[in-house]
Amino acid sequence: MPDIDIWGVNVYRGLGFGDLFDEWAARSCKPSGVSEYGADAWSANTGAVDAESQAEAVRPLTQLIWDNGSARTAAGRTRGAVLFSDACTSSARSSSRSSTASSACSSGGGSGRHSRDTER
Repeated sequence: MPDIDIWGVNVYRGLGFGDLFDEWAARSCKPSGVSEYGADAWSANTGAVDAESQAEAVRPLTQLIWDNGSARTAAGRTRGAVLFSDACTSSARSSSRSSTASSACSSGGGSGRHSRDTER
């Protein structure tokens, strides 16, 4: 398929990507973009949102994408990634949902304040 510039792959393989980047390099000379990856914020163990565990799961995945990035190294096999976060949908399942979370989720995002606004 010569008209394709980049392939997007949605990847959910647990706490790592396995041989994804090596496998991709063997299949195509075109770059990949991880079009979706992440971890669920909802904990079935506690029946509530567990943002700390979600961050612990996402952190190494993000590092693997960085380590395999084509902007970082000539041998890089991916051009970037999009992190899936379900914090809003997960918080809707929680009975202790705060009004701040409700407001942020209904508006489609965070508080609307930029990080530089909070530094002032």
